[in-house]
Amino acid sequence: MKKPKRDQTFAAKLERAMLEYLAYWEAGMTAERLAALTCRSREHAQRKIIPAYEKAHPQTLAQKWRGKTLADAAEGLRYAPALATLLLDMLRGEQALASAMGEEPRFGPPFEDVASFGFSEPDPDHFQMLYAACIQRRALRLHYVAKSGAMECVFSPHALVRDGSRLHFRGYALADNQKFGPNDPGFSQFVDLVPSRVTRVLEAPNAANYVSSDGDYDWHEREVLIFRLNPKLSSEILGLLSVEYEGVVKPDGSGELRLPDVRKALSLYVRRNVRYRVFGKVMHEIWLPC
Repeated sequence: MKKPKRDQTFAAKLERAMLEYLAYWEAGMTAERLAALTCRSREHAQRKIIPAYEKAHPQTLAQKWRGKTLADAAEGLRYAPALATLLLDMLRGEQALASAMGEEPRFGPPFEDVASFGFSEPDPDHFQMLYAACIQRRALRLHYVAKSGAMECVFSPHALVRDGSRLHFRGYALADNQKFGPNDPGFSQFVDLVPSRVTRVLEAPNAANYVSSDGDYDWHEREVLIFRLNPKLSSEILGLLSVEYEGVVKPDGSGELRLPDVRKALSLYVRRNVRYRVFGKVMHEIWLPC
């Protein structure tokens, strides 16, 4: 008995993601448009990509409109992003690739990422070394300016995090025989290191000194964050929030927001991002951490 074939290759999944994107998000897929997005011929899209998808998911491409195929996403999308936030990640990636090649994005509407304004851009060389060390699981000795002062440390980066207007690497830092405070000869702990605060990389990446994320319990542990609606909000803002958070904001102005799967190491940043909103030209405290 033959073993079942493995699922499609990444390239095939990407082709199907483009198909679903067109058929659902752009409300109309044609073989010509699909071919353009997948860098295939129209014949390949017509004879290979579309029939293979229809065979695997016969109930999804069920509608036709003006010569275009639409998607029935009642059972969800299987390859393309199904949520607006994930779709924006896809658009942001396409826009960045197109910009790097000096071309226009192949798909998506005109898109502006306001979060990119005021972004603290790290030194490209320092960031490249940290990024490569993270991928290769290597440690670097570097000079860093922390809130408590300048120091030298050996840093083992584990993950990259974007928090609003900055990037940071999560990792393990060892500062031995270095003054980190008036009476502190050093420290060793899992920290969030901001690459724009690195002033010098003192030694090349070294695999021997790398400390893995196995002991970083705050990174691996998940927790539920609960917020309650600020009772001092105006009736106008409550009216807007009741539409945005339908079923969460109650008619009496109360409400509880639950975020069920947040890394403990990122809780501080999530609380800060959720807590405040701008209405008009004024910053308001909307969700209060419980």
